[in-house]
Amino acid sequence: LFLRGIWGSNDTTLRWYYRMLGANIGENARISLDCDLAEYDLVSIGKNAAVDLCTLRGFGVDNGCMLLGQVKVGDNASAGTRSVVAPNTSVADGEHLGPGTSTYDETGLHPKHARVNRKILPDPSLASQLFLGLPLTFVAGTFGQIPPLMCTYGLLYFKSRENTENFFSNWNELMDWLCDPRRIPFFFAIRIARALLSPFFYMAGALLIKWIVIGRIKPGPLNPHCEHERFRLWLLAHLFPRKKVQAVTDLIGRHYDYVSVLYRLLGAKVGRRVFWPGNQPACNGLYDLLEIGDDVVFGSRSTLLCASVDRCDKIILCAGANVSDNCIVLPGSVISKNSVLGSNSICSEGSFLPSGSVWFGSTGGQSQCLEQGDGNDSLEQYQRLGDGKESADVSNSDEDAAHSEKTNSFRPPVIASEVVDTDRLQMKGDDTTIRPVGKAVYQGKTKGYCFIPIPLLVLYTWLNRAFCSMFHTMPLLLAVQFGAVMLYSDNIAETAYEGFSEGTRDGEASEGTFYSPTGQIFNGDTFLWFERDFDNEGHHHSYSDVFSAVLVSFLMTHLLRVLGWIVIELSAKWLFIGRRQPGRYNYDTSSYAMRWELYQLTAKIRKISRLNLLQFISGSPYMNWYFRANGGTIGKDVCLYPSGADPFMPEPDLVTIGDRSVIDCSSIVCHLNTRGNFELAPIVIDKDCTLRTRSRVQQGVHMEEGSQLLEKSIAMTGEVLDRRSVWQGGPASMWFQYPEAPKLVRFGYQPPTASAVETTEHDDDYSDIEMGTLTKK
Repeated sequence: LFLRGIWGSNDTTLRWYYRMLGANIGENARISLDCDLAEYDLVSIGKNAAVDLCTLRGFGVDNGCMLLGQVKVGDNASAGTRSVVAPNTSVADGEHLGPGTSTYDETGLHPKHARVNRKILPDPSLASQLFLGLPLTFVAGTFGQIPPLMCTYGLLYFKSRENTENFFSNWNELMDWLCDPRRIPFFFAIRIARALLSPFFYMAGALLIKWIVIGRIKPGPLNPHCEHERFRLWLLAHLFPRKKVQAVTDLIGRHYDYVSVLYRLLGAKVGRRVFWPGNQPACNGLYDLLEIGDDVVFGSRSTLLCASVDRCDKIILCAGANVSDNCIVLPGSVISKNSVLGSNSICSEGSFLPSGSVWFGSTGGQSQCLEQGDGNDSLEQYQRLGDGKESADVSNSDEDAAHSEKTNSFRPPVIASEVVDTDRLQMKGDDTTIRPVGKAVYQGKTKGYCFIPIPLLVLYTWLNRAFCSMFHTMPLLLAVQFGAVMLYSDNIAETAYEGFSEGTRDGEASEGTFYSPTGQIFNGDTFLWFERDFDNEGHHHSYSDVFSAVLVSFLMTHLLRVLGWIVIELSAKWLFIGRRQPGRYNYDTSSYAMRWELYQLTAKIRKISRLNLLQFISGSPYMNWYFRANGGTIGKDVCLYPSGADPFMPEPDLVTIGDRSVIDCSSIVCHLNTRGNFELAPIVIDKDCTLRTRSRVQQGVHMEEGSQLLEKSIAMTGEVLDRRSVWQGGPASMWFQYPEAPKLVRFGYQPPTASAVETTEHDDDYSDIEMGTLTKK
C-alpha cells in the first residue's frame, strides 16, 4: 500500500498512483515502472503516450539554484529508454524521443524511435496476465522465499517458554517472546537466508518456468495479434528483470566466468574470458538472442534490446568487442572483432560496426565513428553467399548524411545485419583479442602480485554479505531489547551504574543463558545489567507504549549503525585502496583492480534492502564530508547529488570540485577500461560549475569556472569546457557562452539578460536565456 507497491502491478493502477500524487496522466498512457518520475504536479503525459525507462521530472539545477519547470510528453508521443525530458521542455504530440538522448537534442526526435520503445510493444490481454502470468510469477517468487520461510518456521516452532494455550494475549507476552535470546539466531538466519539463498531459489524457479512454459525465443518477425507471442515476451520480461539477475551475479563473482554460466542457463551463447560489468545489462529477458564471443568487455548499466515492435533480432558481440558504460545496443546489431562502443553511446538498429573501429556518443539515434578500424572488413568477407541480397547502408538517409557533414564525423558504410553471415564472424579469441583481465584471472600471468582465485573471491563475497545482513539486523533487535528495558525495568540509571561498577556475575548461568561482551548475564529476563519483569505486576502496556519505546530505542541504535557503516567503509577504503594516483593499472601488471573489487564488496555495507545509506544525505553538507573523508577535494557550499546518483563518484581522490558547484544525478568517472586497459586520470571542476541530470564527465576533463553540462550530455576524455559556457550533446559541444560572471545575490545567481549573451555558431536559434530555460524562437 505504501510507495508504488501494489500500484505498480499494471499500467492502469500505476496511472491511478501518479494521478493521486498530482500528475496529469492521459488515458491509456503506458509508463515504465523504472521510469524516474518525480515532481508530479509538474508532469504531464498525454493519451496513448509511451514512457520507457527515462527521466521525467520537473526538478533541475542551474547556476547554484534549484529549478522547477513543466515537463510534458504529448498525446501519442513516446520517450525512449535512458532518455531525459528536461525541465521546461516537452515531447510534442506524435513525436518520439529516441533512446539515450534528451529533449535538447532536436535530432533525437524521429518516428523510427517508436520501434524500439518497450512500452509500445503490445502486452498480452488482461486475462492472460491475471490467470496465467501472475500465477507463474507468484510461483517463481514463492521459490525465492523458501529459505527465509524455513527459518521463520524454526522461529515459530517454540511458541512460548510457558507453553500456554493463550500466549500473545497482550503486548507484555509478545515483548517477552521477542526478547527471548533463543530466538535471536533465527532473526539473523532469516536475513542471511534471504540475502544468500533466496536469489538462487528464485532463479531456479524462474528457469524451470522458462524452459517448461516459454521455451526458446527465436529471431524473426513478430505477429502483434498473436496472443501466445505477446504473452511469452511479457512473461520473460517479468521473470528476468535486471535486478533479479543482478542479485545472483553479485553472489558468484560478478565479473567472471560463473556469470557466463548463468547467462548460458538463461539461453545466451557466451564465450570464454568475458569480463562482465558490476551492474548487469538490462535485456528484457531475451537472453536467447544474445551471442557473445571470447574476451568481450562490458561496462556497467548498459541496455541490450533484442525486440522491436514487429520482430526479434539477435545482438552479436564478436571476440574482443567492448561495450562501455551506459550504452544502448538495439536489435540486430553486430559489433565486430575488437570494436569499441564508448560510454553513453548507442548502436543503432541493424547496424554493423567494423573490426577495430571506435564509436562514441548518441546524436539523432546514432553514434559517431572516432576511429575507422583496421580496414580488414569488407562486404564480401561477411555477406551471405548466394542469397542474392545486396548490401544495405543503415545510415544512408539524407538526414543522416547532413548530420555527418555537420559534425565532421566519419561514417563508414554500415553493412545491414540481414546480409551478414554470422557463421563467418570471428567469435573465438586469439592473441589479438585477449585482454589483461583474461591474462591475469584465467591464465595466471601477473607481474608482482597473485590474483585471488575466483572461488576465494566468491567466499569473501558470501562472508561479507552474511556480515552485512547481521549488521543491518542488529539495530532493530537491540531496539526491541532496549525498549523492553524502558518498559519493564525499574531504577534504570541506578541499575546501570551498579552493574557497570561491579563488572561481575553472581552464581551459575542457567540453561539458555547468554553472556554479553561485558560479562553480564543475557537471558529472557536480563539484558546487560537490567532486570526486566515482563509480568509487570499485572499491568499490561498498550500498543502505543510499546511502539514509542521501541521507536525511541531504534533512533539510537540506527545512529550507531550509521556510525558503524562510516567507520567500516572508510577503513576498507584506506586499507584496500589507499590514495589513488593517476596512471595505468592493468589487471596483469597491477593489483589495483583486485583491491578495488575487495573494497567495493565491503562497501556493500551501505546498502539497506533497495536503499543506499548515501541516499539519505544527498544534497546535504554530510555528503561533502563523506567524500572529503574518502580523499576528495570538495570546496565550500558545494551541493552533491540532490536527486541521488547512479553511481556516486567512484574515485573521489582524483576529483576536485570548486566552491558553489552543483552536481545533480550525474556521473563523474575517473577511470577508463577500454579493451581491458584500465587507466585513472583526474577530473577538475572549477567553482560555480553545474552538472545536470544524467550528464557524464569522463576522465581528464577540466570544467572551467561557471561552465555547465546539460542533461544527458557527455564531456569526452580530456575535454576542456570553457569558462561560463553551456555544453550539450553526446559528445558535448558548446552552445553559448556568458561574457560576464553572473551577479551573486542572496539566494543564488541573477541570470544575465539576453543582450549579455555572447553568441556562437549555435546561438542563432535562441532569443532568450533565463535561469535553466532555453526558449526557442
